[in-house]
Amino acid sequence: MGKRLLIPVDFTKRGLLACRFGFDFARRLDLPVTLLHSFVGPQYNPTLNYMPGFVEGGEDVSQIMDIQAMAVSEEEAHKMMAGFEDELKKKIAAGELPDVEFETQVVEGVPEICIKEYVAEIPTGLVVMATRDLAKKGSEVLGSVAAEVIDNCTVPVFTVPDDSQFTNAEQITRCAFFCNVEKQDTDSFRFLMDLFDSPEIEVYLIPVSNLSDASVRDKMQVFCASVKSDFPNCKFSTHIFSRGNFREALENFVTTTGIQLIIVPNKKTNIFTRIFNPSLPHRVLFEADIPMLALPV
Repeated sequence: MGKRLLIPVDFTKRGLLACRFGFDFARRLDLPVTLLHSFVGPQYNPTLNYMPGFVEGGEDVSQIMDIQAMAVSEEEAHKMMAGFEDELKKKIAAGELPDVEFETQVVEGVPEICIKEYVAEIPTGLVVMATRDLAKKGSEVLGSVAAEVIDNCTVPVFTVPDDSQFTNAEQITRCAFFCNVEKQDTDSFRFLMDLFDSPEIEVYLIPVSNLSDASVRDKMQVFCASVKSDFPNCKFSTHIFSRGNFREALENFVTTTGIQLIIVPNKKTNIFTRIFNPSLPHRVLFEADIPMLALPV
């Protein structure tokens, strides 16, 4: 685990939902929280830029106007963050949020890049993000901030759709765990148990493999027996998706089992691969409207 838990926020109900989960996880993992908000300055927003060439007193007017526009954006961002921080403190005082240590940061830049830079510079144990619901994700397949973070992040990322019926970890008791049937899966599962420490948790183990079904089933049985021994308070079963349409198989599985959380291995890929052969976390993000935990492998 790293030293901080990161929650990107945008001062909407979506940001508050991320804080509800994030503060709960921070309490369980004993991690301080950083709330990160990024605002888009003039260099990222063409509508705030002006044509150069007008010089007054030896200074480029366009540069002056850019600086002024950026200052207004930054001032407004800090003001909104202060209001959001006050709201969180009131909820902590009222017992609606766990009383965990947290700090705020306001930075200029594109959200996914700012998140990536933060994780690269500051030891981070978990990123918690709220996402748009499935109906709205379809219009932003290539532009989703959460998708970019997941595809580039080297730390665990938890996402929850903004229309989620859940507001904290205790409400989630039935999970689907996609695994590679390797030793690393056990380490990933221990991390999961730190987040969801419930004796009633039910876990469906689903392989991510190109091996024959018979070989996969044998490996899954061995792995299932191993985790049952290590985590006797949990209920385990195995499931292997039939070949064919992944989206239909996932949707049917979630519907019939009542899955509340999907855990997936996350391997960093380049942009070409992400467009033409999306990773499993990327596919789950856009094809399932439930919380997801992407674990780096």
